[in-house]
Amino acid sequence: MQYSDIRNITILLLLSLLFSCNVSVKKEIKLEKFYPDGKIESRGITLDGKKNGPATLFYQNGKIKQEGNWENDKQEGLWFFYYDDGSISEKINFKSDYQDGQSTFYFPNGSIDQEIQFTAGKPNGISKTYYRDINKVKQLSKWISGKRNGELIIFDSLGNGSKKYLYKDDQLISEK
Repeated sequence: MQYSDIRNITILLLLSLLFSCNVSVKKEIKLEKFYPDGKIESRGITLDGKKNGPATLFYQNGKIKQEGNWENDKQEGLWFFYYDDGSISEKINFKSDYQDGQSTFYFPNGSIDQEIQFTAGKPNGISKTYYRDINKVKQLSKWISGKRNGELIIFDSLGNGSKKYLYKDDQLISEK
């Protein structure tokens, strides 16, 4: 076998190896969007045309509106939402773009408004709603797969259970 034959066979083998490999190049693009006055409105990253990585949205006053992480165009993990003065309004945990886990909602003064558990986007677990300024539970209820099930208790501002309702599959069964 001559040198040129060996060289041609080597080139053919290398080319066939190269084309048989499933090589993909991921294209990352950092994105920024601006308000008409030039202030930043949002910042994020796309990977192969899908939202991936940290993202931040801003109010026109420059304060953060919301921030969290994207994975393959879906919200993932803990996201933070803010009022336009910069105080926290919500902490919501996401899994594959659905609320999943503990979500906490806040009054503008910073005290907790509501705590609720979610599974795959539906309330699932104990939900607590609070009085605005006294940090006491106002309402307590249980959810199963997006439907109220069990007792719903309404408390007065002293913490006494003043009204009780029994639910099954989101239907009121009785009032105590």
